Amino acid sequence: MASEWTTVDTFVRDLGVLRAAAVRVRASAAAKAAIETAIREAAQAIDLTIDAPMNRERLDGAGAALQVASEVIVALDREIARSFRLRANASSLCERARQLIAQAGA
Repeated sequence: MASEWTTVDTFVRDLGVLRAAAVRVRASAAAKAAIETAIREAAQAIDLTIDAPMNRERLDGAGAALQVASEVIVALDREIARSFRLRANASSLCERARQLIAQAGA
């Protein structure tokens, strides 16, 4: 049986992956700032799960924040976009990801 901490542990690992990816991003200063904001918001959402590892609302919030950070990194990383011909599809991005990407001037 899985521990009550399994989901939180996964979120922390995912945050580490995003943090490592952010270091390798080739983007403008504004884009990097948007990425940092998205990662900071994800870290804060994960922090809220620490004292309530079974709280579905907090877990959902943390998962959504991680998704935002992932979408922002993929949309703003020029190297990833060039290598894989990825384009952020505005209709598939969540509202927060769209806001951060627009703020970065992408």
